[in-house]
Amino acid sequence: MTDWIGVGTISTSGTGLGTVSRATLRRDICRELHMPFIRRTGTGYSTVDASPAPTTTSFGDDALAQEDDHWNGQWYYNATNGDVRKIVDFRSRDNSVLFEYAATLPVSGDTYEIHSIWNAHELHAAINRAIEDAFPSFFDYVTDETLIFKSKTLNYALSSLTYAPWVMSKIWAEHNNTKITGTATAGASGSITDSAAKFGSVEAGWLVSIYEGTGIGQLRTVSSATSTVISVSASWTTTPDTTSKYAVWNPDEQTAFWEPVLSVGFDRKEFPTYIYLQKDFPNSLGMRIRLEYSHKPEAMTAETSVTNIPKEFIINKALSVLFGQKVNDNRADRNRFANLEEYRRQLAEQYRSARAFQQPVTTIWQSSKSLLSYNNSENPF
Repeated sequence: MTDWIGVGTISTSGTGLGTVSRATLRRDICRELHMPFIRRTGTGYSTVDASPAPTTTSFGDDALAQEDDHWNGQWYYNATNGDVRKIVDFRSRDNSVLFEYAATLPVSGDTYEIHSIWNAHELHAAINRAIEDAFPSFFDYVTDETLIFKSKTLNYALSSLTYAPWVMSKIWAEHNNTKITGTATAGASGSITDSAAKFGSVEAGWLVSIYEGTGIGQLRTVSSATSTVISVSASWTTTPDTTSKYAVWNPDEQTAFWEPVLSVGFDRKEFPTYIYLQKDFPNSLGMRIRLEYSHKPEAMTAETSVTNIPKEFIINKALSVLFGQKVNDNRADRNRFANLEEYRRQLAEQYRSARAFQQPVTTIWQSSKSLLSYNNSENPF
């Protein structure tokens, strides 16, 4: 069992090109399509006014200064709450738009956009299609510190990681001279007690783990400590008891260091689900395992979602997807959209060919062996 809450750095670092948000991608696509709203606002968004008072079927914005019916038939998107509605009427007398049917009540200050031809749902789906198609030419890279070294354990499942590994590049073992270990004499949902301990040096922000017994694999941040009791910032998933062995340490200690792990085994080299260590790390027992690996980019599901796939690829591929949808619409100029689909597809593929990511340098020897082999013959425990 691996369990952590609120600790263990997980940072998508990418390949030097930076990250881009879903909102930025959507607005750049709207800009490429010359949608009227983004051409008028420049930013691609505006905000709901307090007057006239918003309702579930309408809102006003003084920034909308067009003539009656100007925005009819286009699509409202509330970036704050995610609602998408078709606009059936625009009234210039109070600069307000009316929806086809009721939505979540807009609130003054909500960020909104107006889209033409394609609505936000379709734009987001096209972005995610592009992200899916980008792999394996483009990928994300992550540093994860959520696994801990457990007692009498060489095999570590990777199923608990936030991002499923594609190719593992580096593994490190944490060392820290401030580490205090012991066996609990009691446990509660938000604390661990050792009546024989002296936690006087332990401070908020230290880390505490359970490396053997009940609750093994859990990692938490210390919120406070007395001489014999450590309180944690998030409740234990499994409450420790008198079988639980713990480690507590200061992760910011200046003398702390990470030892490279140079030889490991995997159940498979790509998309591994298990790591098999070749030896014990007794000085790191209870402490963190740092993993650096590439992983398949995930779909963007929120405004705050980011990806490090180059936006030039995503925008062109997403536009190809959108234009391709129109090829099957007998109400559209199908030949024109077919040409646009192919043009944007070629731009995306040209970018892929020229700028595909290279895998980061690997510092570990990677062996692919079956789990059965390790469990039956090569695991000394």
